[in-house]
Amino acid sequence: MSSLIFLLLFNGSVLCAQLSNAEVDRIMSRIPKSRTNNIYNIASFIQEKFNSDSNKLRAIFFFTANHIDYDVDNMYAVNFNEKTENKIEKVLHQRIGVCIHYSEVFNALSKELVIESYVIEGMTKQNGQIDPMAHAWNAAKLAGKWYLFDATWGAGSVYQGKFIKKLDNNYYQAKPEKLVKSHYPFDYLWQFTNRPLKANDFLYGRPSSYKQKIDYESTLKNLKKLSDLEKLNEAIVRIEANGLIHGIIFDRYNHLKQSSTIISYNGAVADYNEAVKKCKEYINFRNTQFTPNRTDSELAQMIKAPKQFAEQASIKLQSIRNPDISLGINLAGLKASVADLEKNILEQSKFVDSYIQTKPNKRKSLFYTKEVTTFRIPVKK
Repeated sequence: MSSLIFLLLFNGSVLCAQLSNAEVDRIMSRIPKSRTNNIYNIASFIQEKFNSDSNKLRAIFFFTANHIDYDVDNMYAVNFNEKTENKIEKVLHQRIGVCIHYSEVFNALSKELVIESYVIEGMTKQNGQIDPMAHAWNAAKLAGKWYLFDATWGAGSVYQGKFIKKLDNNYYQAKPEKLVKSHYPFDYLWQFTNRPLKANDFLYGRPSSYKQKIDYESTLKNLKKLSDLEKLNEAIVRIEANGLIHGIIFDRYNHLKQSSTIISYNGAVADYNEAVKKCKEYINFRNTQFTPNRTDSELAQMIKAPKQFAEQASIKLQSIRNPDISLGINLAGLKASVADLEKNILEQSKFVDSYIQTKPNKRKSLFYTKEVTTFRIPVKK
């Protein structure tokens, strides 16, 4: 009898059964305020209360739509450069935001609960009219299928300049082929179809389609292997291929290209600095006449490391196209510095190669040849 009581109590503390949306909403409406201050606490509450991914996604959608009010006064003042963690922290504290805040909270909660999810950016249409600004919503994978969630539109609507909160389930777990009628991603990959619509289809109702199918599932799978910069650059290519035929699309395309340029430049600076650091470490060791002794392979790796970082910096710089005047000046200076560094590294690589190829009992004599300098640091003779 005691074991039966234990099982009843245990099942009462963790809800294992599949619950209806109404039951999930009721539970999430009672989440303690003390557990709504950060993503971890919210996700922990959801994890405690629900067992299935379906219920968890419903909990995420309801919480996001119910907890946040739409910021009508600042709907046009979106800071695209604000860090994601700052957006989330602010909106959870203030409980007011715009579409990007809703979508970032939804995405962060999904990932915390180990549900594959993405933030999607694009255009929207209402009553046959294109909305004047970009929008953001979410995609999440459930039982092997992709569904779309728009917690912003699901939270309510704006009427006569005021936000009217009213949950709308039309934007909960919507099928991609249905929601694309009102939500058009800038990047056609997020249509989740092998026959994506072109911009003309959405904007003007002019039928057109790609002559060749795309394999969106394989592309998504490969996406996980790419760096953030590679993902960004691939998205830029797809957006351009889909047609830059509307101001909103063109503006977003330019913003992404600028972001790619900044990431590439900052990455090149970081790689260059690391190459300089590694090269100086090598020079300092050479100044000791390679004492204490290291193996030939270790010496080769010492000069290979700065070479690799310098090459990475050069590749990133070459990828930058049509920079603005200010960046162009910095770009030219950095390119010259990288080229000079690569030249010096090449000289040192030749020395290491010669050193390795020389018999051990004659290697010390190599340090007493002509003076070699790198970064104006004299090499001891």
